[in-house]
Amino acid sequence: MKFRFTMAQLKEFSNKRVLQCLIDERTSDLNPYSPLSKRLKEIRSELDSEILNYSAIFEAVLSQKKMLPALMGIDDGFDKLIAERLKNE
Repeated sequence: MKFRFTMAQLKEFSNKRVLQCLIDERTSDLNPYSPLSKRLKEIRSELDSEILNYSAIFEAVLSQKKMLPALMGIDDGFDKLIAERLKNE
């Protein structure tokens, strides 16, 4: 079955998500026991793991970013302060 992407989906989906869709599309027509099907399933599994790991890391960084200014007693200008320091380095 062919998956047709809308323009909005192409803008919204990450590269890894597009690859997942393409792999799913390709494996749908294959014998599940064929070497290509097995290999594509391995690749899909790796992509899923990477996406989950990235999501977990992103959530951890986001929560730390929200907590850090409060812990340091810094107001909402924290992002500006970091940007200025990085600019000066």
